[in-house]
Amino acid sequence: VMLLSDQQKYIISVLPQIKYIRARQLHAMTAQHYRTEGIDISQARMDAMLRQLRAMSSFVRFQGDVVCCGEHTVDPHYLEAIDVMLELTRCAPEFYSAERLEKPFLLRFTGGSENALYLFSVAWMGVPRCIARTQRMKGERIIWIADRISDRPNSHGIELPRHHIFAVRQEDGNHRFFGSQEPKKI
Repeated sequence: VMLLSDQQKYIISVLPQIKYIRARQLHAMTAQHYRTEGIDISQARMDAMLRQLRAMSSFVRFQGDVVCCGEHTVDPHYLEAIDVMLELTRCAPEFYSAERLEKPFLLRFTGGSENALYLFSVAWMGVPRCIARTQRMKGERIIWIADRISDRPNSHGIELPRHHIFAVRQEDGNHRFFGSQEPKKI
């Protein structure tokens, strides 16, 4: 029997919900979670915890730089959706799930400030016309991601409906977010 640290228990609680995640993304979430308690999680400490978890069970697996709960086919769009979530929540989402989501949705999460919590869904824009066909839940903000420059809304003159946001990955790996313009009352 191996005793788990609180940080390892946290990692074990994250993995089933998220299915798979890049090691750097998991490190960012874990470090932020414990930062409020004054605990510093270094990269070396994170690597050691993950090695121990992998050695003790087949529950934690590695596929390159991706940490998996079991075996999964890794989708790079889903990993980018996690990046978007971590950026918008400062690595501290209140809730996140990839369960029971239909295409084009990849990930749903909540984030915001103490005064306002928002529901976000990250969706894959395979073709620009899927934006108009996608139904939004009340209060939900849909964040669209795409691979190619030609898929970006401004290259097609796409107008985003209210509460729809387009995330464009920058060269540094972060995203710029573009939303619809609210109509102005005169």
